[in-house]
Amino acid sequence: ELRNPFARDKKASAMPALFFANANISRTMAQKQTLDVASFLYSQNHHSLCHLLLQSSANSNSFPPAYYLLMAMLATEQNHLPQARQYYQQVLALQPDNQKALRGLARLWLVAGDYSKAAELYKQLNALNPSGTVVAANLGIALSGSGRAAEAVKLLYQYYYDYPDDVRIRRVLAWALLNDGNYAEA
Repeated sequence: ELRNPFARDKKASAMPALFFANANISRTMAQKQTLDVASFLYSQNHHSLCHLLLQSSANSNSFPPAYYLLMAMLATEQNHLPQARQYYQQVLALQPDNQKALRGLARLWLVAGDYSKAAELYKQLNALNPSGTVVAANLGIALSGSGRAAEAVKLLYQYYYDYPDDVRIRRVLAWALLNDGNYAEA
């Protein structure tokens, strides 16, 4: 059903019409244009509209990494974590160094409590961007959680010396010291 996207009636304003999400129209749009519009919708917190557009454009057997990345983020938002993991893994199969996919998948493993898998992904991210304190803090959490608190302490001390004002690094360092049994230093 096509609706006027500029209509001001209550029915139209309750759910904005995406005339380009119509299957007949979306097939005529180039894949890049569709992904650009979907990315914009996601960035504006219109997740359901983004999902609608991506689903309506799913007329191909192969998609670019940006498609899988958006689908992974949407699945994460909807708390469909196994599906999100699959989408992130599809991105990484196409682009092994995709930092957004690595970060998203690592975070999923961290939330799931699989600290070893999270640590490996955060190590990859840390190698790609060694100045990232958020990644270093999450790597410290993952290492501590996987029973490698001494390794986490060593890493976090390095970051603490480089970024002494970073509260996140200090907090995770204290936690790692506690996990390592260094109560006085914590």
